[in-house]
Amino acid sequence: MQEDPMIEHLWMNALAWRVEDSVLGIRAGVPETNFSSGSFDYVYSTTALEMVRISLGSEGYEKSLEEIARILRRGGIFGLGVPMRLERAIPPDLEPYISKGEYSWKKCFRSLSEILASVQTAGFEIIEAEYAPDARRWWMEFAAYDPFCRRNPEEDPKTLEVDNGRWASFGYIIARKPA
Repeated sequence: MQEDPMIEHLWMNALAWRVEDSVLGIRAGVPETNFSSGSFDYVYSTTALEMVRISLGSEGYEKSLEEIARILRRGGIFGLGVPMRLERAIPPDLEPYISKGEYSWKKCFRSLSEILASVQTAGFEIIEAEYAPDARRWWMEFAAYDPFCRRNPEEDPKTLEVDNGRWASFGYIIARKPA
């Protein structure tokens, strides 16, 4: 079993793209990274920060975004790939599925406009942001390959089946720390 499969995946991609001399994969916690201010040109986070809202609350989430802004150099780029919810009411038949568990989707997921507001409040300028047009496909690949989903098909995979692209989505934000 790999020690840190996400860092390994990043490294394999860096090698494949021949940018290994420009990439440093670090598994770090927020909001206290212990990095110096302006340490990085780029910071990327995917499928992680939405859970900070549960473990550290909204204040911890906001502080995490502020910490990312702090460790980026001026003009640095922040990329965020995150599970989101669409800007619509929860379908009643979906409610029981997205409401269960400590890290329920209902508690974790926000709309693109809500996440944009938080990123801007942390001091970033938005370059680009969008719901992924192929979000449903992304979710289905997640369900097919994620070890937790494979062990527990009545959890997230069942939720995705019931949702059928009506509420759960995935999106991205590319932002810049002002120069």
